[in-house]
Amino acid sequence: MNTVLYCEGQGWRDRAIDLAAQLEASEVDYLTEQWARDHGAVPASLRIALVHAASADRAPRPNVTELSNWERQELLNQLAAEERRRARAVWRIVEPAPELWEPLARNGDDAPHVRRILLIRRSNSQTRSSWRAWPQ
Repeated sequence: MNTVLYCEGQGWRDRAIDLAAQLEASEVDYLTEQWARDHGAVPASLRIALVHAASADRAPRPNVTELSNWERQELLNQLAAEERRRARAVWRIVEPAPELWEPLARNGDDAPHVRRILLIRRSNSQTRSSWRAWPQ
């Protein structure tokens, strides 16, 4: 993560972006904050790389056929929680850059994941606004 910041500091933005795309999802928020503090606005190319990093599921999958029903259910709960964490990380990256929503949702390996996040966020915001409009 510090290598990404170092590369940017040396003027090697392409290398910084390549390295950012390889980060773990848990490192994305910290890097975004550090970048903004050290280098100013987070460029679109870095946001796209960070979306890729946050979306990537790099954990090996256990063989579920060898698990008991309870273990399988626990694993599914853990996987769902991890998916929610990754979705929140992606949202924190793209929320301040609405100009990237359409290109990210339309193109690339992360497009289905980004579309799902945007649809969920849109649905949640409509639900909240409809609650506020509900007569008391």
